Amino acid sequence: MNRRMFLRGAATTLWLPFLPSALPRSAQAATSDAPRRMMFWFVPNGIVTEALQPDAAAPWTRVLEPLAAMQDRWSTVAGLRNESEGSIFGLGSHESCTSTLLTDTSIGNVLSGAATAGISVDQVAAQQIGGATPFPSMQLGLDEPWVVAGFGNYDIYYKHISWASATTPLANVTSPRLAFDRMFAGSDPAESAASATRRLQRRTSVLDSVLQRANALQGRLASDDRQKLDQYTTGVRELEQRIVALEELSCPVPGVPGDDPAFPARLEAMADLAVVALQCDYTRVITFMTGTSTSETVYRWLGHSTNHHDLSHDYAYYADAERQLAEVYAWHMQQLAAMIAAMAAIPEEGGDLLSNTAITMLGEFGDSNYHTATPSAWILAGGEAGGIRQGVTRAGVDAPHSNYLRAMLEFVGADSSGFGDNATGTLDLS
Repeated sequence: MNRRMFLRGAATTLWLPFLPSALPRSAQAATSDAPRRMMFWFVPNGIVTEALQPDAAAPWTRVLEPLAAMQDRWSTVAGLRNESEGSIFGLGSHESCTSTLLTDTSIGNVLSGAATAGISVDQVAAQQIGGATPFPSMQLGLDEPWVVAGFGNYDIYYKHISWASATTPLANVTSPRLAFDRMFAGSDPAESAASATRRLQRRTSVLDSVLQRANALQGRLASDDRQKLDQYTTGVRELEQRIVALEELSCPVPGVPGDDPAFPARLEAMADLAVVALQCDYTRVITFMTGTSTSETVYRWLGHSTNHHDLSHDYAYYADAERQLAEVYAWHMQQLAAMIAAMAAIPEEGGDLLSNTAITMLGEFGDSNYHTATPSAWILAGGEAGGIRQGVTRAGVDAPHSNYLRAMLEFVGADSSGFGDNATGTLDLS
């Protein structure tokens, strides 16, 4: 046995958190430190740089308030330059700024020919450290209740931030149920809908068989590990129930474009799945797109009637649009705060799950009205076990954004040399 323990039952595999007392005595003294992980949390339509500044004017002051309770576990990095965005007369584009976000490689023709970009930072890491986990990387996302441009390569550039190669964008898993199923039942992505339905109908008994084995393991564990295992298995069960409830909300009648009342619950479910995936070493590399670039989701649960994309432009001209966009950002910060709080509550060797994970919240623009990615400000949470200093504001770093991405590679123990067309080094985050 090593630190990646699991239980099998029927067609299900349940990977477990690290339980030192379950190891043979000869191995307990030789347990290694927890692995390092990275995650990129994408907010569509950019994040206005001013909103992430400590001296921001109203209404931006409300944006970071949801993170206040965890203020010593995150920091801002402002002044990053995306020099591959391909702006013309000072104006960038959704497609160029999105696809260069994690690649720092200029994109190909938007209207014809093959879509091209470059290998993204998550896939550089996956190639080097992904062999240690069941999934070298995971690409999660949320579907949009509208159709983006249906010609040329716009769809590809809008919908992908993860690229396995210059010509291979990696699609996001946008269904929480499918993501759960792949993690716990080893689902084949090519499986037929009928087969998936039959297996999902059997899910409860399959998961029960695994949890029964987990309960049998309890007698071998020390009290701390018994509590850890109980919290984990209870959390998996509750997460499954939430995802099943989400599926029951499905309706065959199309909704109003942009009107998606299940959006908050789906985002929360995806975020919780990401935590489980990192906790149990399913993967150490995750990208999470909370919407496609140019997202037109209407945040009706915040009382809005204007879609996100329009707000990202209108804020520059109308005070009420600026207020609503600030509320959109604050809502995303609230979701990030919930994730990092959950990870901080999971103990690991050398600290907790959060201290061993570097989470970056970022968008394609630093000024969405002008579509410019330079300068941009990002949020960085966790990673203290790898020397990242938190609870600070890094303002005016004035560096290529790929210098930051190189720092993420080095954090997880990957070689960063050669990454990024415009990189000049590795950003110091200590």
